Amino acid sequence: MLLAIETLCLIGRIILGKNVNGWMYRSLVITEDYSSIYHPCNRMKTHPILSHITDNKNNCKILDGKAYENFTAYNLKKNNSKILILGGSTASGFYQNFSSGHTLPMILDKKTKNNKLDVISYAHGSYASLNELQTLITEVRRLDTNIKLIISYNGINDLSDRDGSPDEKNYYYPFMSKKLFKMFYNQTWIDSRIKEFEFFPNLQSLIRFLQKKNAMIKKDKRINFPNKNDFYKEVDAIERWSSNIKIMKAVSNALGIECITILQPVMGIKGVQSKLPRGKKSVDYKLLADLNKNRSDYIEILNSFYDEAKIICKELSFCYDLSNIAPPNGQNYTDQRHHSKKGNYIIAEEIYQIIKEKIINK
Repeated sequence: MLLAIETLCLIGRIILGKNVNGWMYRSLVITEDYSSIYHPCNRMKTHPILSHITDNKNNCKILDGKAYENFTAYNLKKNNSKILILGGSTASGFYQNFSSGHTLPMILDKKTKNNKLDVISYAHGSYASLNELQTLITEVRRLDTNIKLIISYNGINDLSDRDGSPDEKNYYYPFMSKKLFKMFYNQTWIDSRIKEFEFFPNLQSLIRFLQKKNAMIKKDKRINFPNKNDFYKEVDAIERWSSNIKIMKAVSNALGIECITILQPVMGIKGVQSKLPRGKKSVDYKLLADLNKNRSDYIEILNSFYDEAKIICKELSFCYDLSNIAPPNGQNYTDQRHHSKKGNYIIAEEIYQIIKEKIINK
């Protein structure tokens, strides 16, 4: 009976045009597909404070660099000073698929090596400004090295649609991103004990679909939270972001480290980031046209946040607005949130000029 059900599930996946998981057995050890959640560079595990960190088990191959337990670095030199990057997937060194390994920290490291500076990236997918602040406090200050500059590269992961409903998420956890809130509110844990293989993969896929559960997620509903009360205030997305980057600056000052925030560029922001390129067959044209057609709510939320963030950033001496850099001119984006290799080189050059101003030319 199991053989028959497994076979029917396989046929069903083929008819629906879904990826074939193998038949009876499949290996979960994937080394070629960098977009897979099972790839060593993309595997995650729950962290009690930071929400999640990598679970690469030293099997993630980084272009011109190395993956450590929770950060990436590039040919570290013992006597070199360090530049540390905080942020989300757009500043991470782990994700090799978005730009063929030419990540923002890798490019910056190449540019700063002649200045005896090494770049380390603690950025991870879905990290918002709160996660950066927590990383700074729990991880960065324990590093036994000379850190010259901390760069907080953010914006896109702090949008208001990550807050959830004001009645719950803003009330209970005013400075917590939606991803982190869900982690604690539902007691959701990423299962790091991912098996290297599984039997009856198509049948298991059907069961997961019927249960509407992600294969990597487990929930514990025994945790109950108290009802909201007047002790907690509602904090909107822009106030949360502004507060978090200011606290990061204060913590960095206490550690004797220079700290800057960069308001990152992203497709869909008013101005050059929302202007369709001439080439209608280009990747950027297709991405932006799809964004305009199918994601009007997202564009509204995006611009609502960035309109205010730009004003706040302009008033802060440590904040640099690069939101207009590397617009969709045809080849600058891989998807609607992540820049391509070409786009990353443009952004890295702008950041390098800031680095020269802040620490190299001083």
